[in-house]
Amino acid sequence: MGLIDRLHLILDPKLRVAVLTGAGISAESGVPIFRGKGSMWEDEKTLNAALTASARADLFLVIGTSAVVSPAREFPLIALKKGATVIEVNREPTPITPLVTLSIRGKAAEILPQLWKELLSK
Repeated sequence: MGLIDRLHLILDPKLRVAVLTGAGISAESGVPIFRGKGSMWEDEKTLNAALTASARADLFLVIGTSAVVSPAREFPLIALKKGATVIEVNREPTPITPLVTLSIRGKAAEILPQLWKELLSK
């Protein structure tokens, strides 16, 4: 079974989806980064919202992150523990690679548009 066929089995419009991206994607998109002094993780409401989303997710996407920065590194693990499907898109393996449902290697900016184009064409 090909990658797109596997994604079709996983994706369902009724799913609760959570997405974790790395700082590089955030910065390129103009979104404030979540680490370092003054980061959004210092805001308790933001942290609680992320923890709740992780625990409630049916599908958790981990895109372009090292999966080593705390507290974000815990979010996909929480989702896995609660039974979510976790898909990782990253250039290199990360500490969570052996644990996730599906791991795709490559640049997110190249892979994601290709995946969505193929998914929409089916």
